[in-house]
Amino acid sequence: MKVALVFTLGMPVVGREAQAIDHARASEAFWRTAAAEGKCSEPEVFWSSTAPTLTIVKGEAEDLQMLMATPEAQRLVMTAPLLFQDVSWELRMYGLDPLFSQFETAVKEMGLA
Repeated sequence: MKVALVFTLGMPVVGREAQAIDHARASEAFWRTAAAEGKCSEPEVFWSSTAPTLTIVKGEAEDLQMLMATPEAQRLVMTAPLLFQDVSWELRMYGLDPLFSQFETAVKEMGLA
């Protein structure tokens, strides 16, 4: 199943700005290395001066779950809330085909079609 791993980071914690920059660079390097190895897409970063930063990495669910289980990824995930406000991450399915096929199956199983 194709998924997108979506990370959200708010503003850096006051007094930890330099460490937050280092963390962001380390995270970017981690995902770029994984992409170079063919395990996921290149990370796409969306930022604004007034909203949280979003980083999106796409790939197969199993591959991304395996990457997230590595000690390096776990360290990045665990230290992010110490350096940034409003940290979150989630796996999201993408594309309409998975959504429509699951919905269509449920409708048929319930006898609504």
